[in-house]
Amino acid sequence: MNVGWPGDSPFIPKSLSCDPEGNHIIIGDDFGIYVGKLEKPGWQNGDWTVDLMDGPACIAMEGKSILDVTTFCNIEGRECSLFALHRSGMAVTWCPLKSDKTSLDHVSREVLAQRYESKTWRITEEWLSDANDEKVKSIAIESGCRHPEKMEPNPRYNLPDNCMIVGTTKGRVITLQGSADDRDTLVPSHVLFQRAEPSSSGSLSDLPGGVTLALWYENGLISAVDENGNQIGEWTLPEGVIWLMICSNVDHIYALGVRGKLEEDPHEEEREAEGGVGAEHGKEQHHESSDETREEAGSAASERRLKENSELVVLHRFQLPPLLRQRIDGAAAEADLEGRA
Repeated sequence: MNVGWPGDSPFIPKSLSCDPEGNHIIIGDDFGIYVGKLEKPGWQNGDWTVDLMDGPACIAMEGKSILDVTTFCNIEGRECSLFALHRSGMAVTWCPLKSDKTSLDHVSREVLAQRYESKTWRITEEWLSDANDEKVKSIAIESGCRHPEKMEPNPRYNLPDNCMIVGTTKGRVITLQGSADDRDTLVPSHVLFQRAEPSSSGSLSDLPGGVTLALWYENGLISAVDENGNQIGEWTLPEGVIWLMICSNVDHIYALGVRGKLEEDPHEEEREAEGGVGAEHGKEQHHESSDETREEAGSAASERRLKENSELVVLHRFQLPPLLRQRIDGAAAEADLEGRA
């Protein structure tokens, strides 16, 4: 795809999302959110394009570092708002996706804060592993969780249970629910995925029918599970690109990456050369104890490439695999029958 990146200053994508209808791409960097309308060519094999522009005015996110973003849409998928993960993965803020750009330069922050409401949920940290310095790095909204009637963020709104999905640096993908004591505090509900590879920012997405997608950037692999954590399938992305982020809609999966490969561990050959009885066990133990180190090293290498080789950043559009296509069509047919009943 042809992408018009925002502005002339250095831009390092940190998160990726898209609306269910496939009309917009949303990308976040450290402090900003950018929205682009997907322009489809008039001929079948032409390149799709997207020009990213400054996104919504969310005063609640002012000065906060954004880790990930995801869209929150109504049942038709045409009207959406935005969730942003921040505070080192310990908070999620609900922001508008649209704003009146013609008036932003003529009003104060106080007026903007009143015009565009927001709401923040706190994520508890007691369930995170202290031994491995586990952190929340990615978020998604379960496809059955729909936007309330009021399209702008509503401070009085409570998220339904299992609506928010998060991924961690320990490879856990978990649904959250409001605490019994405080609905604005989110606690774990159940595990959807449990893998050895870390989940990184922008690595989660969802599809109709209760499907959650997870990108495992170390292997360039996309996994899909249902709302109960049962695996639907796995697909490998093309080689030659470090695939960092994904988003999806009813027709496509979008993947953002940088050309190249992850840097190899310089000490790996030394460990393999040790050999002897138990060498495989020792290697496995080292792998277990260094998940967080590998995640940080991989992310740092990828971020460095993004910064130094911005012209190598690519955004690809892939057709949904037939298995997922069937799942979506089945969910749509079931919803149609329920509507007629």
